[in-house]
Amino acid sequence: MDEIRPLPAEEVEKIAAGEVVERPVSVVKEFVENALDAGARHVAVEVGDGGRRSIAVTDDGSGIPFGELALAVRNFHTSKIRACDDIYHQTTLGFRGEALAAISAVSKLTLTSRRADDELGGVVSVDGGRVGKARRQSLNPGTVVEVRELFFNTPVRRKFLRSRATELHHITNCVRNYILAFPEVAFSLVSDGKPLLTSGGRGLTPDVLYSVFGADVGPHLSSFSREYPPLGVSGLIAPPSLYRETRKLQFFFVNQRPVKNRVMYRAVDDALQEHVSAGRFPPLVLYLEVPPEEVDVNIHPTKSEVSFLHQQQVYSSIVVTLKDAVRGAAGEQIREIKQELQADLPEPTESVTAPLSPPTVAHPQGVRSIPVFEMGSPLVPDGPSVMQTEATRSRLSVVDAGAVVSLAREMGIPSFVHPDGRYFACQLAATYILLVKDDQLILIDQHAAHERVLFSGMWARLGPDGGEVVRQKLMFPLSIALAPDEIAVWREHLRVLEQLGFAVRFGEGEALVDEVPKLLLAGSDEERIAGVLEELVSSGRSAKLEDERKELVAGLACKGAIKAGDVLKPAEIRLLLDELLSLDDAASCPHGRPTMIRMGVKELAKLFRRS
Repeated sequence: MDEIRPLPAEEVEKIAAGEVVERPVSVVKEFVENALDAGARHVAVEVGDGGRRSIAVTDDGSGIPFGELALAVRNFHTSKIRACDDIYHQTTLGFRGEALAAISAVSKLTLTSRRADDELGGVVSVDGGRVGKARRQSLNPGTVVEVRELFFNTPVRRKFLRSRATELHHITNCVRNYILAFPEVAFSLVSDGKPLLTSGGRGLTPDVLYSVFGADVGPHLSSFSREYPPLGVSGLIAPPSLYRETRKLQFFFVNQRPVKNRVMYRAVDDALQEHVSAGRFPPLVLYLEVPPEEVDVNIHPTKSEVSFLHQQQVYSSIVVTLKDAVRGAAGEQIREIKQELQADLPEPTESVTAPLSPPTVAHPQGVRSIPVFEMGSPLVPDGPSVMQTEATRSRLSVVDAGAVVSLAREMGIPSFVHPDGRYFACQLAATYILLVKDDQLILIDQHAAHERVLFSGMWARLGPDGGEVVRQKLMFPLSIALAPDEIAVWREHLRVLEQLGFAVRFGEGEALVDEVPKLLLAGSDEERIAGVLEELVSSGRSAKLEDERKELVAGLACKGAIKAGDVLKPAEIRLLLDELLSLDDAASCPHGRPTMIRMGVKELAKLFRRS
């Protein structure tokens, strides 16, 4: 074995650079953050060959004094902290003083800067870690940092760079992040002389959102904001129907820092699970404001990963905020469709879905709760009937609109035309409802749509605000072993447990559960019941309790809903549409699948490659 010897200083710097500089986008990130920390209002990024040949970032920030130019490119020299403890109260994006030194160790770097109060600025060059002498120069206020031939002296690292398109893609996403994080700053990105991104620094204007998200998403983003002192959650979200297969259009920020964090990802996914299927990600911008001392940004050299002191508070605040936000976004989409259809929607009276009696019994397989109307049946039957007892039934007239409906009837396709000619609807493959209005096509999944209608009706009755909880008495009491101090805590929460549908009494060293909420826990094993109770007592509430209740109600709705393959009568189609469009959260079923897809002329043109 060879003897142990110290590595030369220049080799140490190259190795250290690998922790900070992974690829060209790392350079762009560090330079942009330095510009923002310097108070820049305009930041211009220009790259050549995806950043492999050159990267230049120009800003109009405060600049660097001439006497400190050579210090700026030395490792661990910084103006942002004075002691290690300062990191935990940090408000700037950079702080360790590693970036310029690390980048200059594996590239040819030129740093040019001038403060507004100085008559002249200065320039210093670094070639593979070798710092040249600073020179005076006449310059505009601000700073320009230029890197050429990244990894020229570490050929193995350079070999592992990806194609120009891939590296440019990462740089573009990086600049998008900072456009969203600092909307008051004007950014521009130019690649090989071609402008790719621009923002005017006037906030998140429509043109900025168009630039970041594209024409199909930008106009449909809606904002949200909630305060949970000392936390704040705000951002933008698109309707669930505009989901993507990856998080590429989801942006996360903590105190304006673009971040990656599993707690935030989990909170977003859990909040949206009722509206979006697993593995689907609606476009989202999420800003989280946290006291600096409660977030650690120093767990990775790139500072993109963070950890929170109070993870549960962060998780809960995001979930609560996004649950409301996604309902609003989905509701806005439904309101747009309603406006296009100009539908006469029923007033929010008693649901027209069949009542559940008892409420915990689901409809048997294949049995519909939507009444069956024959084609051509009279609008108002002679004499009183069950159908006349509900006001909404008066809207179920089915008009034979000449040749269109006649042809559909001959072809065996259930269909109808709105009495006022507002739209035409028919059933496709006994699975989907096609609705045509002017230049809009709306495809509706009949099962998902009916499942949402049933779920909304049942949740209104069986949810936490739906009145007294129906209880189920256990044949044998469930015994949960408890220590004396635990029994005291359980006694303090006894009233909460009773309100939620549990009947609990105490013996020596145990809690005896005699009754449980019938809807929620019917068929559950003892271990799960005990787990829910223990969570309730330990936290004073139970996210699991409401989630499991919702899951069970969603299961009931799924079993009772119209299935794919069920042929609908025209009046059933009309009634289902009216019921669905009367809901604000109609865009998805309770399991997250979309209920409808809207396509306009532009979308059709894309399918036929006309645009």
